[in-house]
Amino acid sequence: MQSAVRTGQSKGLQIPAKTLLLSFLAGSFIGLGALLSTFVACGTTGMSAADPGLSGLLKGLFGLPTGLALVVLTGGELFTGNVFFLTAGVLDGSATMAQLKTNWLLSYLGNLVGTAFVACMTWAAGTIGSVVATQGACSMATSKVASAFLPMFLKGILGNWLVCLALWLASSAKSLPGKVLGIFLPISMFVTLGFEHSIANMFFFWQGWFAGADVSVIDVVVRNLLPVTLGNIVGGAVLVGLAYQCAYGSNK
Repeated sequence: MQSAVRTGQSKGLQIPAKTLLLSFLAGSFIGLGALLSTFVACGTTGMSAADPGLSGLLKGLFGLPTGLALVVLTGGELFTGNVFFLTAGVLDGSATMAQLKTNWLLSYLGNLVGTAFVACMTWAAGTIGSVVATQGACSMATSKVASAFLPMFLKGILGNWLVCLALWLASSAKSLPGKVLGIFLPISMFVTLGFEHSIANMFFFWQGWFAGADVSVIDVVVRNLLPVTLGNIVGGAVLVGLAYQCAYGSNK
């Protein structure tokens, strides 16, 4: 747990400009991973109906695990991970609540801009220019606002529970293969089971809007980003940060 505490302390002391830049890059990497996930989903549309489990596994094996690996290995600032790290730091006393709030706000905004940047670049490049890919992007964005608040909140808890466990495992590993494996297993599980991640969803909505999805900003915020973000905070701060600080904190 001390590796997570040290990471939280370091992130809390970081200057705002650096946090914003690294958050932008982290959002970009998650966007690229989500783009790959979109391509896999579009290429397995027939399989989704015939064998949804296998289709979900394929999406879980590629895409977001790669995006998160890029974030971790390059030192990015990902909001959902920072929920865990800064909570661990605050509970240990090595970071302050003011540092936590500043980091969460800056990383969320930076991630938002990063996902928008990648969505804009890939759309302008014609990466999802085919009819199948465009329809898939629109369908994905629409499906993200089809559920009620509570299911999305709970999926957000489950999603970031696994994401933060992946980040903790990666931060504890000493070797590159160990870090990648620590990321791969929980993230493939999270994607395969259909849980929710607020930053990845940002990209799916930007991508959907560029593709022409008929989804309003109000629906995006109220029916997805708000419940999923709150769930991500509970999953990362309570089920990982608080739980394991109580179990393995410096005084245990």
